[in-house]
Amino acid sequence: MKKFVAVLALVLLASLVAVGQDKASVFGGWQYLSVGTGGSGLDRINAPKGFDFDLGVNLHKNVALVGDFSLSSKTESQTIEGITGSASTRITNFLFGPRFQASTGKVTPFAEALFGVAHSSAKASATGIGSVDLGSENDFAFAFGGGLDVNATKNVALRLGKLDYEIVKVDGGHLNNFRYATGIVFKF
Repeated sequence: MKKFVAVLALVLLASLVAVGQDKASVFGGWQYLSVGTGGSGLDRINAPKGFDFDLGVNLHKNVALVGDFSLSSKTESQTIEGITGSASTRITNFLFGPRFQASTGKVTPFAEALFGVAHSSAKASATGIGSVDLGSENDFAFAFGGGLDVNATKNVALRLGKLDYEIVKVDGGHLNNFRYATGIVFKF
């Protein structure tokens, strides 16, 4: 996992130097993740606490190479007869791929196809018992989607929304996830 992230960062930084400072964008913002449970009979897990960060390097005026990092988590607690128990899950995505964009004045719609790794982990705890690590795993993930940026100034845009359909390959099947993100884009 660490090697994948290091290689991704190196490729993006090398691309940034190769194409010049005026060809990059950095996005940061809030993310909402809805996770499918793979036919387990459980309801979808909705994680409204998350963030998304991406670095894009324009290879052409309509094509960018994007590295996307996102983190979402959810904790649920319940108290029964004075004992409080909680379970928390965390999903981190490291995705990489092309973004196709069409700037039309102040508005830039885009579509993307991202591939990489989804890292998931879970913990449980209870009053008087402590915390138990329920495990973690890395799985192949890919996301297809798009969004809309609106320029506020020459170097700042508002990402009104980015919606991706993400598939995470897990043992014996896959999870159908949806990611929504909104925030600020800085252009260099």
